[in-house]
Amino acid sequence: MRNCHSEDTPVGHVQTKNRPFLIISSDYGNQSSSLVTVVPITSADKSDVSINIPFYNMGTKETNYILCNQIETINKFDMNKYLFTLNPKIMIEVNDALRTVQELNYFPQEINTALTNLEASIENFNEVKTQLEQRELELQQIKKLSNKIYELYKRIEDIYE
Repeated sequence: MRNCHSEDTPVGHVQTKNRPFLIISSDYGNQSSSLVTVVPITSADKSDVSINIPFYNMGTKETNYILCNQIETINKFDMNKYLFTLNPKIMIEVNDALRTVQELNYFPQEINTALTNLEASIENFNEVKTQLEQRELELQQIKKLSNKIYELYKRIEDIYE
């Protein structure tokens, strides 16, 4: 997370002023460009929107909110200083929120249900396949025993003739 200064005039709910931002663009992209993709962080209570991710800011000792619906691109030269790295649990929540905002990996409910059913069917198929493989091994063992019994029967038959 870094601090950034923007002198733009605020419009609507767009975040301005010197404020912390979470960099969401990749390290590779950040190294090869003078721009970075960020989402702003605010100390104002934004818990009313599910895609605003709360976290406890150890520096300010208060809850802050990552505003995942306000993705923007800024110039690296507008960034001030590195503040801290968020823990992986928060980053997973941020990633999920960003996927929701951008409708990435979005499937209608019917497709989600179909995928869930397909996964269950595949799991069931694999269980049945394993059971059949075990039965096949048992049948092979029974066949071997049956052949040995038949050989013994033939020997006994030969003895009594």
